[in-house]
Amino acid sequence: MERFINQETSNRSGEDRVKTEELVIPVRADGPSPSAINIAKLIGGVDPNKVQTVIDALRNGRYLLHGVTRNYAEVEKEGVKALTPEGGNVSYWNSGSLCFGSGTDSSMAGINSAFFNYAHSGTPTGSAGTLVVARHPYLVKKLGIQDQFVHDAELTLGVDVPIGLVHILRAELIHAEAVRSRATGQRVEQILLDMLCQTLVRGYRPGELTVRRDHSLPGQC
Repeated sequence: MERFINQETSNRSGEDRVKTEELVIPVRADGPSPSAINIAKLIGGVDPNKVQTVIDALRNGRYLLHGVTRNYAEVEKEGVKALTPEGGNVSYWNSGSLCFGSGTDSSMAGINSAFFNYAHSGTPTGSAGTLVVARHPYLVKKLGIQDQFVHDAELTLGVDVPIGLVHILRAELIHAEAVRSRATGQRVEQILLDMLCQTLVRGYRPGELTVRRDHSLPGQC
């Protein structure tokens, strides 16, 4: 039983909300892909079909994900800055299945991904996961950048992406620091996956911040 509590959603954009049509996800006759199955195993306790739904939604909607390991407070206020010097002052984003890592082998799934590598952080009260969701066609329209979208890839953006153009998802797991482990990381990922699925399919809103706080420890949900 899932026990999500204290979900809050706020809109900090000065712009009108963009009405996003719900994505119609086709039912795969052959079931979830090997990659979706391995990703679900890494997260633990989730349906591979939900992972496949997210991957399909990312691809169909041309979405990008950016994980926030640190500087969450700045991102929440200002958006994603192009501040990675080694990359030529850019920010890094993933599209499609690469949001969860590369390869279908379980040993490779999760490598260099927004979801597994770059979304995790510790907090004074436990653990957190933060994903910034953007829709590439909307960025092209609003920022005047070239449309260089590629499916299942790592993309760089050489411009700042303001808060009004992204939807931030944050999962906060409240627990004692002593119990922080891969299991608590998996619980954060379970919450993030559910938030991501609902956001992509039902409610992507540029300018919004959605936070879920959960007190259940692994094995209690």
